[in-house]
Amino acid sequence: MHNWNNNYDRGFGGGHILMMLTMLAFWAFVVWGAVSLYRRNSSHVAHAVPSAQSAQNILNERLAKGEISEDEYKSRSEALKIVHTK
Repeated sequence: MHNWNNNYDRGFGGGHILMMLTMLAFWAFVVWGAVSLYRRNSSHVAHAVPSAQSAQNILNERLAKGEISEDEYKSRSEALKIVHTK
């Protein structure tokens, strides 16, 4: 009987290996692209401008640690209130 498929049904032939490697490269590229887009979009959230409430919390912590005086605390707290109301 004539072997019309050149014995490719007995394991991987040269074309099958190339096709498999190409598909692996394709899916690796798709995953890499998705991860890159996710990281780029999620980095915007991390660099958001802090709100006045979080700035006030930082100011409270600095006073509690003794890094700033009470006068400096009061002046900066007033400045935050003015900026926050605008």
